[in-house]
Amino acid sequence: MSRLRSAARAFVELLLLQRRVWRHAGHGVMYLLLLVLSAWLVMPFKQLDWRLANALDDRSARWPAGVEVVDLGWDMDPATLGDFRARLAAALAALAALPEPPAMVVVDVELSTLPLGLAELKAAVQAMHGRGIQLVAVAGPQTFGPGVGRDEGMGRSGAGPAVYAGKALFGHTRFDFNGNSFWYAPCLELPRLPPADCLPAVPQVAGERRSQPQASFSRPPADARPVLFQPGAPELLGRHAWQLQGVELAALPPNDRPARALAHAVVIVGNLEHDRVGDRAGPEVLAWAIGANLAPSPPYAPRLVALTGPGWALGMALLFSAVALALFVLMRRIRALALQLALVAAASLVATLALLALAVLGLLNGLHALYPQVSYVAMAVGIAVALTWHATRASLRDQALYTDIAAAEAGAAPLYDVFISYSHSPSENGDWVERELAIPLAAATLHGQPLRVFFDKGSLRVGTSWYFELAAAIERSRCLVAVYSSDYFSKSFCNFELGKAVVRDIKDQRRSFRVLPFMRGRVPLPTAYDHLQFEDAGNPAQMVATVLAALEQLHLVPD
Repeated sequence: MSRLRSAARAFVELLLLQRRVWRHAGHGVMYLLLLVLSAWLVMPFKQLDWRLANALDDRSARWPAGVEVVDLGWDMDPATLGDFRARLAAALAALAALPEPPAMVVVDVELSTLPLGLAELKAAVQAMHGRGIQLVAVAGPQTFGPGVGRDEGMGRSGAGPAVYAGKALFGHTRFDFNGNSFWYAPCLELPRLPPADCLPAVPQVAGERRSQPQASFSRPPADARPVLFQPGAPELLGRHAWQLQGVELAALPPNDRPARALAHAVVIVGNLEHDRVGDRAGPEVLAWAIGANLAPSPPYAPRLVALTGPGWALGMALLFSAVALALFVLMRRIRALALQLALVAAASLVATLALLALAVLGLLNGLHALYPQVSYVAMAVGIAVALTWHATRASLRDQALYTDIAAAEAGAAPLYDVFISYSHSPSENGDWVERELAIPLAAATLHGQPLRVFFDKGSLRVGTSWYFELAAAIERSRCLVAVYSSDYFSKSFCNFELGKAVVRDIKDQRRSFRVLPFMRGRVPLPTAYDHLQFEDAGNPAQMVATVLAALEQLHLVPD
């Protein structure tokens, strides 16, 4: 029998070693999988991220001075393209006819090659040129197909017979957005053309030409970093929006400003209803982007760079997850916190998120770089802390389960005659165990001495590790009474207590310990414990008698 017990003990230790190795590997794989999964789960938090980014950006949210928007109100129906071209030509002609014309007009409408209303439009462009009004027109990268050079591409953007006839500069209006912030590439590479040849962004063209009217436009480098800008409140647009009424321009209500407000301004002509970028009108987004480029600044030097690439997200997630793990280990070594895993996990999580906030502020103020992916990093840190907490808890459980705690801490805890293991749920079960088992056993005597009963409601010390406290109590007990109920085997602590008792029973050379299971109702038994003989718990008095008889058979008299 002793050889069998030794073999069983060696087998248990082998399983424990393999379990630890596979657990560490499994947690690493799980972390990586959850990191990938959280990239999708974090999407609902993007609005929160960008609101935080907006709050950190201290630039003014006023409407850009000297920028106005004219709404042409087209329903995008090709059948009405002729009417739309007529309104576009009329709007440009009205701008050219103002006593004090605008300094620049940006046509935020990409023309098709359909020959509708082109003569009127060309005449309006020439009238603007005659008044010295600078003109910037929108062109799409799709205009430059295979074998199509810049001049031919611009001619196509001019709708066949060169409507703009070299009187306009061209640029793109491809915006990316997330939440409330937008960014664009200063230089958009054209397909099938050398990398150095690119289509500049309209905000860059307008900003440079507005600040230096007589200078030739210098195209930005192809590798220029994206420029981030953040529009203010959408209602600000209403005070600077205009529409064509007959042959004149009038401010949209409730704005009642006179037409002279357009003098020397940058006027964007487009469609507010159907040209959308996210939840905003395209001309409105363009207005904010142009306004951000009107202030004096080095060419193509972004005021604020958004660190939004996947490399940044993954790198920051791994970095701060490592910080969280380091803080977790450090706090575990502090004696006051060493045995309170929940407090250690919470403290390391809060401290790491605080460091993340400081890092975001440091990037903003030190490098003028905005990091708007805080939710993803925070989720990654939370996953890392949770897995670390789980792994540490499992390690402590195994250590308490398979290590002789009482031998290592002799005299650290009192000796018990009975250890009661039970499930607190449902509450009826906990009340029943206390009433029918714990109280009667505590009132019973053996050889004239009252039984010393371990019952968690009054026996666990505050601030200690439950696993080690329970393990030490079981090792210093003469028997463990397990009350099998419907929830018993679904509770981690119940399984730990019964498992610890079985391990002690295997290691017990003197047969000085007993495991006494009692079953309440019909409870399916796990295979690991079906070898333990149990009794029915229908007669509480008989349960108490069985426990007393088992203690008597052990021939142990309380100290």
